[in-house]
Amino acid sequence: MRSKFPRSFVLYTAVALLTCGLLALVLKIWQADLSVPFLYGADTLWAAMAIKTVIQTGWYLTNPSIGAPFGTQFYDWLSPDNLHYLILKIITLFSSDWAVVLNVFYLLMFPLTAICALFVLRRFRLSTPVASALSILYAFLPYHFIRGEGHLLLAAYYLIPFAVLIASRILDDKILGSGRGIAVFRSPRLLFAVVLCLLMASSGIYYAFFTCFLFLLTAVMALIGGGRDGRRKAGSALLLIAVIVVGVLINILPSIFHSIQQGPNKLVTFRRSEEAETYGLKISQLLLPVTGHRLPLFAEIKDNYNGRFPLVNENDSASLGMFGSLGLLVLLGWSVFGRAKLKLLETGQTLLDRLAAWNLASILLATIGGFAVVVSMTLIRQIRGYNRISVFIAFFALLALGLVIEALLSRIRAQRLQTIALWIVSVVMVLVGVGDQTPREPFWRGVTYEAIKVAYTYDHAYIQDIEATMPSGAMIFQLPYMYFPESGGRRALPDYELFKPYLHSVDLRWSYGGMRGRDADLWNKQESERSVDQLLPDLALAGFLGIYIDRTGYAVDEVSTLESEMAGILQIEPLVSEGGLKAFYPLTAYAQALRYGMSESEWQARQAEVLVIE
Repeated sequence: MRSKFPRSFVLYTAVALLTCGLLALVLKIWQADLSVPFLYGADTLWAAMAIKTVIQTGWYLTNPSIGAPFGTQFYDWLSPDNLHYLILKIITLFSSDWAVVLNVFYLLMFPLTAICALFVLRRFRLSTPVASALSILYAFLPYHFIRGEGHLLLAAYYLIPFAVLIASRILDDKILGSGRGIAVFRSPRLLFAVVLCLLMASSGIYYAFFTCFLFLLTAVMALIGGGRDGRRKAGSALLLIAVIVVGVLINILPSIFHSIQQGPNKLVTFRRSEEAETYGLKISQLLLPVTGHRLPLFAEIKDNYNGRFPLVNENDSASLGMFGSLGLLVLLGWSVFGRAKLKLLETGQTLLDRLAAWNLASILLATIGGFAVVVSMTLIRQIRGYNRISVFIAFFALLALGLVIEALLSRIRAQRLQTIALWIVSVVMVLVGVGDQTPREPFWRGVTYEAIKVAYTYDHAYIQDIEATMPSGAMIFQLPYMYFPESGGRRALPDYELFKPYLHSVDLRWSYGGMRGRDADLWNKQESERSVDQLLPDLALAGFLGIYIDRTGYAVDEVSTLESEMAGILQIEPLVSEGGLKAFYPLTAYAQALRYGMSESEWQARQAEVLVIE
């Protein structure tokens, strides 16, 4: 045992360092500035807002600096992601810059995923070179780059290999202990499985759901095996499903209590059954190259597919890459022809049987027109992005490929030559696979670090100029009104764009970001619909000291009329951003004039009237 630990430590360290080195090359990290987000728009802004919330408040559930004048509570958005937020919280101990925390978390997921995958692949007795290569390929899935910082927590899929390991151990009857009664629960492996299931339950609803599906399928496989052992194995699978369900419920307890106290918010959690079809998995996308492939021919093939074929959306992230696709074809062939006809392996046939069954069932569940639609129509609509099961399929496929490679190379009788062959094949897989799986431009096509930094710097300077004119803690009303979350944007104004002022300010409070259907959102919607001559006194009475307008959310004549009326009443010129797309109107003087001659009690009475939601 003592001799194995140093060697294992060296192996995991080497794989982590190699992953980091390859990642630096793929991302051209020397061109980046860690204090500027790698992506600066859309869902990335939501992730950034959540991180800054953790920095400011200590956790992610409440934020008094958005959704003014009431502040925002995020309980309505069910998010069993406490493990990820704990990691983010730890990173915030070393930096209070949300962009740094965002970038570091995203980068950290690559070596962490590789290490976890390597640990599991070694438990399946793959050789060191093959396990190392496949673990790196798993960390560099196209999914990791296409999800990116926008779907930051989905990009943290490092626990999925452990779900596969536990499922296999269930079928090996290596979860419960020996004996009868309470003795069966006195097992270190059961404790290991329970801890991992609780971690999985704290790593997002999708991966928890798919893990439960995997365990349920495993229970069925155990029962088909028959006998008392089959029932025992199925029982251990159902026990671990219960652990995950309980873990998810513990994660969302604050949301449950909030829903009981305030009533459910169906506007936020509502999903339509047909969305399981819209965001389903496409087998073609598993096999096609990554969008933006490094080879022009492959890039053209994928662009042609994306442009011509229907239902291409976030499921574009499902690409497995060349080696993952080979593994997928192996599993499909194993399912169709059976191991007796393939005769590839002398060992590992049982594991391939399992992988083939899990793989086929996952595809049948998630594919467009698959059983996911039935689940969505009859059981649960909240799960709609079934394409996200692709990271499970990817691990099945890579593990299957590893088994086949080792079986083929085991026919080399000379041990030394066999070892050399394993290393050569593994090195080729890493070099070719990483190049194949990563797009030429790892984030949005046509977007460079320099362009993002310029936009980020301009926004930061503009918000700092606004903040310099405002007292500490001042509230700023934002126009146009957009509900949060998932409004889809307004005209040329993308969704979540109105979080940018909050992200760049120090202690100002902003109106955007109130949870849809709750007081902050309803009040802001109500006020945004008033005429300018009604809006201005309402805002002043409510305590707002400025109005921020993003002109891209309006038609040209609409915003021109709005600002003309506003400037006419306020008798001031706005502070306009470079490029002229944003305007800021201070209300300080207007509020002082409005309050002049009012007693404190009169002002408070009128303020109370204004804050009423009609």
